[in-house]
This record gives sequence, C-alpha cells and structure tokens, in this order.
Amino acid sequence: MKTISKSEINDKYLLVLVENEEGFMAVDKVAIDNSEAIISKMETMVDNSNRHFWDVYTVFSNYIKIRTSFSLCFPYEYNSSFVDSIHCPKKISYQSIKETEEQYIYSIIPRFYSKARSEKEWMNFIKEKISVLEKPHKRKFVDYAIRYIKCMHLQNAIDKAKSNPKIVMYSSDSIGWTTFDYTINDDIQVQVRTNFVYGSAAYFYLAIKYRDIVLIPYSDLVHYYYAEMKDFISYTRSYVCRRDSWYFALTYVAEFANQVKQSPKEFVHKYIISEITEMMKGLESILHHPEEILNGIKDSKIDYISLRVIRPFDTIDFELFEVLPVESMSVFKAEKITSALLFIETLRKLTDFCSELDNVINRIQDMNISIYPEVIAVIESVKKDLVPLEKEQEKNLKQLDFIENVINGHMKRIEQIVEHRKKWAKKYNKSFDKVDIEEDYEKKHPNYIKALKEKEIFLEKTSKTRQTIIKRKSLLNRMIRCENRLIKMDKGLMKQPNE
Repeated sequence: MKTISKSEINDKYLLVLVENEEGFMAVDKVAIDNSEAIISKMETMVDNSNRHFWDVYTVFSNYIKIRTSFSLCFPYEYNSSFVDSIHCPKKISYQSIKETEEQYIYSIIPRFYSKARSEKEWMNFIKEKISVLEKPHKRKFVDYAIRYIKCMHLQNAIDKAKSNPKIVMYSSDSIGWTTFDYTINDDIQVQVRTNFVYGSAAYFYLAIKYRDIVLIPYSDLVHYYYAEMKDFISYTRSYVCRRDSWYFALTYVAEFANQVKQSPKEFVHKYIISEITEMMKGLESILHHPEEILNGIKDSKIDYISLRVIRPFDTIDFELFEVLPVESMSVFKAEKITSALLFIETLRKLTDFCSELDNVINRIQDMNISIYPEVIAVIESVKKDLVPLEKEQEKNLKQLDFIENVINGHMKRIEQIVEHRKKWAKKYNKSFDKVDIEEDYEKKHPNYIKALKEKEIFLEKTSKTRQTIIKRKSLLNRMIRCENRLIKMDKGLMKQPNE
C-alpha cells in the first residue's frame, strides 16, 4: 500500500478498508477528485478587479455537476460546533446582478459626480467603486463555493466506496449521529459510532462485538483518573475527534479482523484475558496502595487526552485533594473499585467462553465488600463536616442581609438628598455634583463606610464557605454513587460494617 498522509484524509483521499481475495483486510486510500484548478481559478478572480461577481458565479455554476446539499462537516474540525449541512448556492441571473449594480451607481451619483471629470474618468471611477463593493461578496461566495465543491467530491468518493464490493469500510465526515456496521463473521461485528461537530458532545467510538457482547477496554479503568462509565462500557476504542483518527480506527479493525480470521475464539480469549489481567492488577494496586497510584496519575502528562469518557486529574481535583486529602483518596479508590461492578454482567456472559472469569468476578465482589465500611465512614465524615459549615454559612448570610439593609438605608437617604438638591438647582438655575454629595455624606456618616467594608468582608467569607460546601457535597455525591453501586451488588454478599 502507498504511504498515507493522515492529514489529507477526506480532503485528497478517502480512507478505506479493503478485503482481498483471501479474505484479509488492508487499509488503503481512494483518491478524491482534484478540485485545485477550479479553486485556484476562483481565488484569482477574487482579487482581479476586471472579474465581477457574475464571472465567479458563472465559473462555479458551469463546474458543479449537481445542485443539492451535503451533510458533511468538511473542512471544519470534528470538535467544532454549530456546523450546518452545505447547500448549493441559489441560482443567480445576470439581470439581477446588473440591476444591483445600476442601483448602486444611481446611489453614488449625487455624492461623487463632478463635471470636472471626463466621461472616461467617470467610468473608471464607477468601475473602481463597483470592484470595491464586489470584492467582499466575491470572497464570501468563493469560500462557500470551495466547501460545496470539496464536499461534493467527498460525497462522490463515499458513494463509489459504498457500491464497491471490495470496500468494507470507509472514512466519512458525516454531521451528527452516524453508525456504521460491518460483519467480519458470524461471531464478530464491528460498529463505528461518530457524532461530529457537536462541540464537547462530539465522539468517535469503535465497538467490536463478540456474540453481541462489546469487547470493553477494561484496562482503561485503571489508566485514567476519571471514566464516564455509562459510555465507557459501550465501546472497544475511543478516538480523539479528528480526521487522523480514521487511520488508527481502520488500522485497528484490519489488524483485529486478520488475527481473528483463522482462530476467532483464541484471539478474543487472549484479548479479554489480557485486558482483565491488567485491570485486576491495577485494581489490586489501587486497593492496597491508593496514594501511590493516585500520585502517579496526578503527575502523568496526559493533557492531550480529549475523549468524552475519560479525563486526567484536573485543577478542580487538585483543589479538592488539597482540602480533603484523606477523603479524596478514599473516593478515588471507591470509584475505581465499585466501577468494576459495572463489568460483572458482561463478564458473566463470557464465563462459558473464558472460565477464568468466575474467579475474576468473585475477586471484584470481594474487593467491593472490603471497601464498604470505608465508603460508609467517609460519607458520615463528610456529612458531619457539612453541618457546622452550613450553620456558619447561614449565620454569615443573615449578617450579610442585615448589612445590606443598612447600606440600602443609607443609599436611599443619599438619593433623597440628591433629588432635593436637583429640585433646588432647577429652581435657582444652579448646578450640582452628585459625587460631591456622596462624598460629603460619607464624611458625615462613617457608619456607612464601615457597612460597605463589612459587606466586602462577608461577601468574601460567604463565597469561600460556599465553595468549600460545594466541594464537600461534590465529594459526598461521588461517594454516595459508590454506595449505590455496592447496594445493587448481590445483597447476599454484602457485609454490614458492624459484622
């Protein structure tokens, strides 16, 4: 296969997965129709004052083969927002353009016409004015036309790939929710799910199913500080939302398909055991040495991660860890250990295929039983900490309300004085300065200044206390979610703290 420049995917080449005569998969590229000549021609016309908007439109109109719309996001990045489908520009008549020009000429005659100008000078002046008027419109039209042409050629390449029996998968730039399904054999299916140009909600997932069971990347649970388990348990690989990721996704599918072709059960068994072994090793380390593992995650340089379902240790986590280091450590451990419970249903479905998983399930349950007393203890501890904080906040807010009432009384008195002075000034045709009145009032009423200063102090107090309460409640809610997972676990295995 020729070298693939990943930055050119869906621009110059469509990336495809091809099945050869022996049934093996390979990643290849299919050229997208070249549009450089037409684009270059239109770009040149933008800066050429001798070329009018009609000339640009005519070149575009003569080039395009179809007038339709394309639900493709090219050339925008996959994590962009508010990107709409591209529609073919509406048809424009030469007459309508001429009428617009004539209206413009008539509008400038009163301002610029001069008998001192010769007819030739006047015509050149008009030509220059029209050129200046048209240029931004030409620029805007060409930018839009380029996207339409690029998307038209990309869609043509996709349509050809769809109709080619040798091509089993291909890259795409579809806007919004898109799902692509591919069957490798009776037991193995591949599904690509994307949601491009929806900002932070954008995603790029690849799920491989064995007998309708998604092969989950179990080991990722212990690699990252946070994992959104609702989405985490529905994919095999999650990619950064950019065009380069098509190369990695299709390459992974090709390698997977080629390895399972001869012995699918053996390969899937190897994948599951490898992932589970790494996950369990990580969970054991977190259970017995949470501080060491958390410090490793905190210090790791993984800021480049931009997947929806996982994230590194961020600024908020650092702040919380500084305030509640012991509780934060417990939450980290509890979230990881209890999250493994969400895998049990899937693991049970695979026990007939991987008998070793019975022991894994039992160990996961034992781990969760062992941390239950700690989860309850942290919940009670944080609840206890919240009581005096909330009482303090209630007291501060009442004091702040009292201070604000005092300030409002003074401000009302100042307004009364200002209104009185305004009437006096109007009656005697005098001037007055509101600032002078306020400064004079402040000198005569030091309690007003004192109240203003106290307000600033209590605003800062309530703000800090509110942030402290929010952080503790956030930690509490995370621990309660862990408790709920434990409660849902087989109640026959759950031991109460006092047992």
